[in-house]
Amino acid sequence: MSKRINILEVYRTAERIEENGGRFYRQAAEMARDENTRRLLSNLAAMEDDHAATFADMRAKLEEEKLDPASFDLSETNSAFMEALTSQSVFDMSEDATELALKSASIDDILHLAIQREKDSVVYYMGIRDHIPENWGIDRISSIIQEEMDHVAMLSQALTNIYHI
Repeated sequence: MSKRINILEVYRTAERIEENGGRFYRQAAEMARDENTRRLLSNLAAMEDDHAATFADMRAKLEEEKLDPASFDLSETNSAFMEALTSQSVFDMSEDATELALKSASIDDILHLAIQREKDSVVYYMGIRDHIPENWGIDRISSIIQEEMDHVAMLSQALTNIYHI
């Protein structure tokens, strides 16, 4: 049995995830004492802003094509998985990302939180990519997935640098 999910809403959620990521990284950059870490976090904020714009563009193109927005079919299991991802901690749109940064006591905590958020984003975007038709932006989603994976590597390196300075 399958369940229909509104693809436009899925892309709107992805936009909000990226917008929240941008706000999170900007706030975290302000808290960073080390110039390299501050620069990294500022760069990540800009990349998240680019991702948000990409998802907005993808959504707009689907709207222009007069696509049936409810034409994103998922199995019951996959549907429940996508809904769980969007309703849990890191994707909780009711909690402002900058407040999450302020709650973190140290740059170490912030970097760990950022790594987890990036990993969760990868999982969400893989869930989208694996269930949509080719012409709905699979290549762009794949590119964002790779960039988010690169973000995990950059953040992990920043953590390593903190402990080996």
